[in-house]
Amino acid sequence: PDAVHQGLAAIADSLAEFAVACVDAGASGIYYSAQGGEEDRLTEEEFLRTLKPHDLIVLDAVQGRGEFHLLHICGDRIRLPLYADYPSHAVNWAATKHNLGLKEGGSLFKRTVVGGMDDRGIVVNGSPEAIRAAVRAVIADFGTRGLILGADCTFPTDVPISNIRVAVEATAT
Repeated sequence: PDAVHQGLAAIADSLAEFAVACVDAGASGIYYSAQGGEEDRLTEEEFLRTLKPHDLIVLDAVQGRGEFHLLHICGDRIRLPLYADYPSHAVNWAATKHNLGLKEGGSLFKRTVVGGMDDRGIVVNGSPEAIRAAVRAVIADFGTRGLILGADCTFPTDVPISNIRVAVEATAT
């Protein structure tokens, strides 16, 4: 455990320096992908002892710098409350998987949430009508305040740009 902690600390310190350098060089902020909070990966105690302190090194380093930091919590069956105090302007997670939905997550995080669209679902291979209906359903459920409509995770590289355009345009109707 000591060697793992030292290794993770070295990685976190390097990432923190890199994140600060990016913001100081003109980046508006960082996209930080946190992992390890899945129910089947580590125990809550292991996560709190082993991963969380290192995540916070990176996120704390950019606080007060930059305009917009996005926390992406990657995975399925995530213990989202473990991340509730992570500093960021907005939070993203797979709300369409086996995790809290957007509304519940918005209440937990008390800041802007990003997501609502399955990164392997309708936007990737749906018809324009289906994409519009999915966007309207997310907005009808969550509302527009405190929401940035987006993918739950990274879209595949071959998603048709026209499908993304349909989703973006559907937010205006």
